[in-house]
Amino acid sequence: MGWLLGGVIALALVFAFSNGFHDTSSAVAGAVTTRALTPKIALVVATVFNFIGAMIGEGIVRRVGDGIVTVPSQPTEAMALLGAALLAAILWNVVTWILALPNSSTHGLIGGLLGAGIAVGATTHWSVVGTSVLLPLLVSPLVGFAAAYGICWAVLHIVRRRSQDSLFTRFRAGQSLASVALSLAHGIQDAQKSLAIVVLALAAVGAEDGAWPTAARVAVALALAGGTLCGGWRIVRTLGERITVLDPVRGFVADSVTAAVLYVTAFAFRAPISMTYTVTAAIAGAGVPGRRRGTRARVVAPIVLSWIVALPLTGLAAALLVLLFTL
Repeated sequence: MGWLLGGVIALALVFAFSNGFHDTSSAVAGAVTTRALTPKIALVVATVFNFIGAMIGEGIVRRVGDGIVTVPSQPTEAMALLGAALLAAILWNVVTWILALPNSSTHGLIGGLLGAGIAVGATTHWSVVGTSVLLPLLVSPLVGFAAAYGICWAVLHIVRRRSQDSLFTRFRAGQSLASVALSLAHGIQDAQKSLAIVVLALAAVGAEDGAWPTAARVAVALALAGGTLCGGWRIVRTLGERITVLDPVRGFVADSVTAAVLYVTAFAFRAPISMTYTVTAAIAGAGVPGRRRGTRARVVAPIVLSWIVALPLTGLAAALLVLLFTL
């Protein structure tokens, strides 16, 4: 049993690493594109504040750990379920990174847990999943788009007669701070999802509730920060240039709105959401005001498609994997 537990924990850390690696570009694309931060400084900011954020909060740990599926009491089945869910989510991260598509690790993990849970007949808490997991995943990008659109329209109206050079200088400074807030929020949101799987794995082999936090949290934080430090930049162009042409005003609004949505959902609702899809929607929303063709639909369309298919595809993959593991 020890090697099964070790394998699941290792997969959870690989998932956290892939999350940091994949989402680095999502967190700093705006700041790098608008030259609020250089790529090297942006990478350091994202790494440091992802780690700090990963050490904060536990509401999402409880939501993912207790509110989606009841892990089987038989340890071998529990490890098969958790391992299949993690592996499906990791594969989704890899595939979307190869395609340079902004992607949600959250969708991958939730889909994996649901698919593997259904396949082994585990109890699925559909009422909680619907209201506290799926609904926030659906609504958060819509809120990001609408809020970024409205705020950006208002800001552009207020500053329309200001000198562009001085205006952009000030908003670049603001976006530097917004990038810090976004990286911290990403650490708070996404580390807790990996930590929840570690907690479930430890509980499956009889660990007492409350015996896990320090070592497990530090390990997940290091994995997330390590992935961030090694993060690729394939998706920066998609987010920063192809969806819309970001300037410092629009970049500041998009990053600030995304950070606010992440903080509210993490602390007020304990809801796991996707930073990537929220920031993508916010960038798209901020690109519309004042431009005839501000947001490129042909670029957004495949991202929306990935948002739609992420849950069912990772669910199907996890279901097949868990059935293979339990043969």
